[in-house]
Amino acid sequence: MCIRDRYWKLSNKVLTIYGDGEMYDYNGFAPWDSLYGNGQLNQIIVEEGTTSLGNYAFRYARATSVSLPSTLTRIGNYAFEGCSHLTGIGIPASVTSIGVSAFKDCSDLETFDWPDVITSISDNAFNGCEALKTFEIPGTVTTIGNGAFADCTNLLSVDIPASVDSIGNSAFENCWRMEDVSSVSYTHLRAHETVLD
Repeated sequence: MCIRDRYWKLSNKVLTIYGDGEMYDYNGFAPWDSLYGNGQLNQIIVEEGTTSLGNYAFRYARATSVSLPSTLTRIGNYAFEGCSHLTGIGIPASVTSIGVSAFKDCSDLETFDWPDVITSISDNAFNGCEALKTFEIPGTVTTIGNGAFADCTNLLSVDIPASVDSIGNSAFENCWRMEDVSSVSYTHLRAHETVLD
């Protein structure tokens, strides 16, 4: 099926997205949203040629795995919000931008591999990712947004590089189990009043 410049098909519970260039930024719901119920979808594959995932592209999808292309440079706002069955995802080295709340409430997300070219973690990017236990932030990151890791209630440790010079409000709010913050002093964190409160 074709939606504007994007083609998609569903076969054996695998949603495949293909087409060249940028994906359209959807206003809340993507054309394939109807597939998310009744166990119709287990996997999402975005084929080579796609350069961006639009806003809300896979919001609330029940897929357990996602495959992204090496041509991808941008992941839009809310792109994977509420994908509560997703356990892990690898971000291609080509990606330079990850949007607001992109992985918010991915409650089963345990592993996240991303490239060393990202310079900021957007607001609420991993908010509510309850299964995350450790997180290593690349040395290219300078900014951690508001609420970026809030409500990651099982987060035990996070490695924040010295490159980070800005940490948003409530960035680690309700991370009650966090025991180890490496590479950044407690004073640095407390400079932002509501980071840990």
